[in-house]
Amino acid sequence: MYYTEEYGLANMEYGGCSVASLRLNKELENRLDRLAETTGRTKTFYIRQLIEDHIDELEDRYLAESRLENPAGRLTSKNMRQNLGLGHPPRSKTYKKPV
Repeated sequence: MYYTEEYGLANMEYGGCSVASLRLNKELENRLDRLAETTGRTKTFYIRQLIEDHIDELEDRYLAESRLENPAGRLTSKNMRQNLGLGHPPRSKTYKKPV
């Protein structure tokens, strides 16, 4: 079992799924209750839906923030081509404007 007082989360394995409990302020709890009651779905359904719909965004955000804080070294296009095994770039042909 995992518990953190700061975030109010508890995780444990239950039938192959992770069970998580969380603390909501009264306003959020009331809104979630009304939504569940109005639609006939469970609060768990909406909490899971919110996580599934937004976890990609959160992961992208934290990855971007991490990269801003700890930028990787830069590669030239020549180095990138070499790393990818692409060899030399094709020579560009000079464009001649028709007369």
